[in-house]
Amino acid sequence: MRVIDLHFFLKCAVELFDSEAHRRRIHLRTDFTAARHYVKADPTGSSRSFGNLLKNSIKFTAEEGHIWVVTRDEGAHVSIEFRDDGAGWSPTCSSGFRALCPGETDGRQQQWRLGWDWPSHDR
Repeated sequence: MRVIDLHFFLKCAVELFDSEAHRRRIHLRTDFTAARHYVKADPTGSSRSFGNLLKNSIKFTAEEGHIWVVTRDEGAHVSIEFRDDGAGWSPTCSSGFRALCPGETDGRQQQWRLGWDWPSHDR
């Protein structure tokens, strides 16, 4: 475990899967607004987790669908949210995760969310 920049690892995951999302005409959006985006985490595990979440979101989101990756500050924590309007899944909570499924609906299709909070860390 070491201090990592979550925005860097999230951007890398988005860049890795952007062409697949584009090929399937899926709108992949990011909103990295967290000012405190440094956390103590395993870089390899974080990279793998972010990649798996994006890969599965792309896999289960229909063409012309939407995927959002959002960060924001929540007190002394940084919140990361992966959201899509794909088929969804049955949420289960594990350590550090905050399941937010199902999310809001836009009248056409249910949106599904998964997010978690990490304590922020100074560089």
